[in-house]
Amino acid sequence: MRMIIKKVFLMFVLFFAIDINAEVIVNDLTGNDSNKSNATSVSVSLVKTFTPSKYDASSAVIAHQINIGRISSGEKAFANAGQGIEVTNNYIIITQSIDSYDEKYNPTTKNPILVINKNSLNVNSTLQESLWHANDVTYNPNTNEIIFSKVNSYPDNPGAFLVLYNANTLSAKRILDLSTKNISGGFAIAYNKNNNKYYYGWSNRINILNSDFSLTGDSGSVLPNCKTAQSFEIINDKVYFVTVRKNPASCANNDGYSLDDGVIYEFDNTGRYIKTYYIPTLTTSSASLEVEGLAVDEDTGVIYALYNRYPMVNGAYQSPTTGIYLYKVNSNVNIRLKMNGGHLAEQHNSQFTTSGDYIVKNSSTTAHTVAYGSTFGSLLDYNNPNGLNIEKEGYAVPNGAHWKKSDGTTYDQYKEDYSAIDFCEPTLTNCTIDLLVNWTPINYTITYDLAGGSVSGNPANYNIETNSFTLTNPTKEGHTFKGWSGTGITGTSTNVTIAKGSTGNRTYTAVFEPNKVDIRINMNGGTLGSNHGSEVSSSGSYVTLNNNAIIHTINYGESLPSGGLNDYNDANLINITKKGYIAQSGKEYITTTNDKFYNQNTVYSANEFCNITNNSCTIDLLVNWTPINYTITYDLAGGSVSGNPVNYNIETNSFTLTN
Repeated sequence: MRMIIKKVFLMFVLFFAIDINAEVIVNDLTGNDSNKSNATSVSVSLVKTFTPSKYDASSAVIAHQINIGRISSGEKAFANAGQGIEVTNNYIIITQSIDSYDEKYNPTTKNPILVINKNSLNVNSTLQESLWHANDVTYNPNTNEIIFSKVNSYPDNPGAFLVLYNANTLSAKRILDLSTKNISGGFAIAYNKNNNKYYYGWSNRINILNSDFSLTGDSGSVLPNCKTAQSFEIINDKVYFVTVRKNPASCANNDGYSLDDGVIYEFDNTGRYIKTYYIPTLTTSSASLEVEGLAVDEDTGVIYALYNRYPMVNGAYQSPTTGIYLYKVNSNVNIRLKMNGGHLAEQHNSQFTTSGDYIVKNSSTTAHTVAYGSTFGSLLDYNNPNGLNIEKEGYAVPNGAHWKKSDGTTYDQYKEDYSAIDFCEPTLTNCTIDLLVNWTPINYTITYDLAGGSVSGNPANYNIETNSFTLTNPTKEGHTFKGWSGTGITGTSTNVTIAKGSTGNRTYTAVFEPNKVDIRINMNGGTLGSNHGSEVSSSGSYVTLNNNAIIHTINYGESLPSGGLNDYNDANLINITKKGYIAQSGKEYITTTNDKFYNQNTVYSANEFCNITNNSCTIDLLVNWTPINYTITYDLAGGSVSGNPVNYNIETNSFTLTN
């Protein structure tokens, strides 16, 4: 369990001077975690060997290295061990320690630093600088500074110092005495660009420093008793604690590790333990290689391991070292390909099969393997009929972004210079990632022919993932919508739904029927005369034409034909008679509500009968019968009378002539 507490006990100060306001992280590294059986093995391979540097003060010759410290005139010294390693934009920096030929080891002893061109791996031969003794080294890309850590236990100048260099010019900028910040004695240092903090260590603890090197956190004791810090490295926001055995005689084999196994503890950026790695011993009968530090090249993802070679005589280590060895971690990125819901097309190369959603190539789910620091040709083409050929209905892949990781990072299958770090952050072990076909729904078009109508809200596009939707039906003045015709419709439909999962471009045509006036002629008590057109008959009170009571039909916006309303008493067509009646001239027809009259033989428009803007209508026109006035003529034969009418009609009440 991780707990945060305030450190106030004076006993800690005796071991390590700590700001009383700094957080102390009580760690959870247990004995089981520190045992070799629970650690992950790391494979390394030799990159290059460097001869330990020699310094001769009498001739002031410094070959290939930065000179650190001061050596008295006449004193000769050589580096007997690599101390720390870091990779900058341009260089691999290796710090070294020195033994004096004159057996004089004092505060004036200086240490050279190997400055190696990281591309050619040749030692830079033009740099000659001077600063104090260095143990470990880190690089801050934000400030472009190389920071060397130095601890001095000599009585005349004790304390912990950081020496800051310009990473481009390799010239010293300033020296920081950490005792002014209540910090002392640190071997290891590493900068974390993710949180802009430094990790500074002594023995078996991690101190977390702000960007101004003030103390902000202390891990407390985090290592097993038999391990002590040699150097730090930050990889992917994690702190890697490179350790050496503190007391070989008393600690041998109590945790399962061989004496020269390189044991590396991984912590998160708060100092919480995560896991343990180890690099198996590289010891032979004649020499032993001891790991001193790790460094990652942020440009390539290569993780370097720094080793010293100690000769062995009769099973015992001899000093000084006979070589500084630069190894690299043998870690690869294994790339697996997933169909992401697709499937192998019918036409594809037989070397490809599937296992679930994974592509299997020649019996392996690993399609590509690339080592850190290396590049490879190109990713497999996802849609090659002669190779890997994956398809998914309703989906396509955007150009330049054919594959993607689960975090959304996309990759172009035609790019030919991808490297391991393009796919996975640097790691001490192999990294396996899945690339998914970057399916993007195909946008299909929907084309509408509204036939003069109008509608809003219907989409012009859709894709296979679009939720089901129903088309809004259009309207058209003076017309009735009869339905859509088009894609997937037999006839017409007024309820067209495009279901989720549909595909393909679509075309729909609106089908309208014009609103109309249907006119029926009601004989209004009359009957068909004996002479009329053969196609004319009657049904009840209505005249029928070809057995249809609809005598006229006028569409919206149209009018009666040139003859106008039919003549009600045309012996060649409609011939309606009513005893004692005649249709009123100029008003031969009347509506059932007796509010409007119509003249036969007049051309009327549809809207003169009823408003059919929104709906059709049927109107009955009644023959507008009016009684015929008959005359009564009298021959009084010379007589006289009064009061007898001279006219009457069929509707006149019965009357008796006055004599």
